[in-house]
Amino acid sequence: MKLRNPIIGAVASLALAGSFGVSAAHAAPTVPSTGGTSLHMVSPSTLASNGDFEIEILATHPVGMCDFYLYRYTSEFGYQYLGYYGGTNTDDLASPSWGYTYYNMYPVDCSSNEGSYTQSPAFYVNNWDNPFSGYSGSYGTVYNSKFYGGSALELFSHGAGAEWNTDCDYNFSVTVGTGPSGGIGTVYLGGGKIGTINFWSKKAGYKKIAFKYGYPSCEYSFVDVVMTGHGKGGGYDAWLDAGQELYN
Repeated sequence: MKLRNPIIGAVASLALAGSFGVSAAHAAPTVPSTGGTSLHMVSPSTLASNGDFEIEILATHPVGMCDFYLYRYTSEFGYQYLGYYGGTNTDDLASPSWGYTYYNMYPVDCSSNEGSYTQSPAFYVNNWDNPFSGYSGSYGTVYNSKFYGGSALELFSHGAGAEWNTDCDYNFSVTVGTGPSGGIGTVYLGGGKIGTINFWSKKAGYKKIAFKYGYPSCEYSFVDVVMTGHGKGGGYDAWLDAGQELYN
């Protein structure tokens, strides 16, 4: 999903739809609402060289909601108005420099009635350079200026594995490199399989956010990636570059 408002503080204009089929004189007032404001990582996406990454802000269980106003508080910038958006979600670029952060979302119905805001969980933004530690098979650190921070942990063989012990986070994502010798990595959380990462690409690729996971509350994570399948080129390589967190 593309950012709807990449310039902080800019207001996106939007034409509001009128009510349909009800006389204004007899229409009952509506009060749009949401069950909360939730945060998700965005994958696939790209990690910026400065460590910024894309997150989604969305209404949980919206009722009568057509649009919304969005505000963001950070320790770095204070309280900021981000804009007026259509629908029930939008994206933002999260920066590790923000410090303590949360969002306030004000729902608006299709007749311009505004409801009470809901606040997202408060969080900090973190970007780990080389968060994984290898523990089985063939692995080692490789260096390239195109990796985030200039290096990545590479897994070289079938069965090679690495683990990342995260902070107490609400969301995490994994940034990888890809290439012609890339294979298929299975992702485990606390020993249970939760997905796969395809490290194959025709040409070398860098800073790709290729996997995400989230919780309803803060959790410590033991994230393992194990090479379990070969890619289109027959290889089992993987490049584990960085890890992103929204944590508390």
